[in-house]
Amino acid sequence: MLRIRETEGRVWEVPAGGVAVGFVEAGTYVVRIEGPGTRVLVDDAPLEKQPGHDAFIWRPGFYAGQVVAEVLDDQAQVLGSYALDVGPSPEKLGYPQFRRMVEEILALGPELLLGDGATCEAFGQEGDTASPEVAYARLRRYGPACLAALRIVLSSPLTRLRQQRRTLMPHQARRLDTLTVLGLARSRLAGHLLGVQDVPVDAPAFISVPYVEQTFDNAANRAIAVVVDRLTAQTAWLCRRFADSVDDVENLLTLKVPRRLYILGEFHDALRRLRGSRALSAVTRPEITAAGLNAISAQPAYARAFQLAWKALRTGILEGDSADSLPISPTWEVFERWCFLRVRQLLDEIAPDAGWKVDSRNEGSIKLCVSGVVGDVVITVHLQPTFPAWDQRSVSGFKSLSRLREPDLVVTCESPHDRKFLVLDAKYRATRPNVLDAMQSAHIYRDSLMWQGERPWGSYLLLPRHGAVDWLGDATFHTDFEVGTFELAPYCDATRLKDLLIAFLARG
Repeated sequence: MLRIRETEGRVWEVPAGGVAVGFVEAGTYVVRIEGPGTRVLVDDAPLEKQPGHDAFIWRPGFYAGQVVAEVLDDQAQVLGSYALDVGPSPEKLGYPQFRRMVEEILALGPELLLGDGATCEAFGQEGDTASPEVAYARLRRYGPACLAALRIVLSSPLTRLRQQRRTLMPHQARRLDTLTVLGLARSRLAGHLLGVQDVPVDAPAFISVPYVEQTFDNAANRAIAVVVDRLTAQTAWLCRRFADSVDDVENLLTLKVPRRLYILGEFHDALRRLRGSRALSAVTRPEITAAGLNAISAQPAYARAFQLAWKALRTGILEGDSADSLPISPTWEVFERWCFLRVRQLLDEIAPDAGWKVDSRNEGSIKLCVSGVVGDVVITVHLQPTFPAWDQRSVSGFKSLSRLREPDLVVTCESPHDRKFLVLDAKYRATRPNVLDAMQSAHIYRDSLMWQGERPWGSYLLLPRHGAVDWLGDATFHTDFEVGTFELAPYCDATRLKDLLIAFLARG
């Protein structure tokens, strides 16, 4: 059992396999193990042990949804698993607004939700997304059940009768067929019996006879060998991808890597042992054929193992008949990407005939832009574009006067006679100290970013809630200083931001 205490005094007692609700991101919780466990992990990341106490500190930084906690012993074996439901901080958005953002992203661009956060959301199965997080999540979900099903299959594998021929002495033969008789007619024994004098009497006479043996080399086992090989390759690929991030101190996955590599290593070794079993080692060529699928469909144990293996190998995240729980981005990143889609919607309302097109590139992280054309003006919205340092090469024309910068949103407007760009940076915290602190980025972007020799037309923050710092949201302040804030959240009126975009597109 886990005993979790909040700094304010609330206490949760969660049994193994249980679900606990009421946790809030950015909170601090003390976790104790009521039992023999020695370590606690949340989403594969180990919790920090409280100095001088037999307890652990859990600070759910940017979670909003259900996370999985595990208690391990000294041998890294799981003693218990627990589901903990973490809601968004009251300083940011309420849960209904957060859910609304998630739903809108799922409807318009579900790939934008994928990330390395602990939050899990429902995704479909269609499409193809080469994401290590998706692959790992599916392997964790379906892998154990798949291994168990494969062990059942290989404990009593299907066989088939295979007819072959072998050479025996005549007195050893129990069955003769036409080929054997024809062979006998041409043998030395037949010559001796017919009185041919040049055949030595003591010459041994051998005959070819048919026989039938059982073999594991059949269509069903060949198909099973294919999925085992693919699962093994998938596991090895994930091990390489996660191992590459061990030395990256800025990568949030670094803390999770040791546990993930251990789990993947155990799974990989189990698959290798299954591949070396008597049934799969007898397979001459792994292949999936119609005969193999028919044989599998007629055997419940084979059908279950085959289905679970393909579920573990799926990469799609779009709508399908059923849904999986896959890791999504932390809440602040969900807000950033929702803002991108919302700005895109506002531009579509302003210029519905622009023929908006999406261009995405996966270069370690999602790089996405949406472009449209109005007359001879090309309008583009960029999600987290890269502005390299001044002395570095830039294909896009984006440059930074200082170090590399990556604002959340950049809107560019280019015609044969003019070009300009607008910077919008999404900040998820809306309290006064956080807003004032976040304004540093608006000023830095206003002063340091350039595009094709042009400075920003304006640099503004997008906040989930207004009211903490009123003057930064004043229209006159925006006009005078070309910096400030806009409220942008589900159910809120985005008219003022829309007016800003109209002015940006119309102004020469």
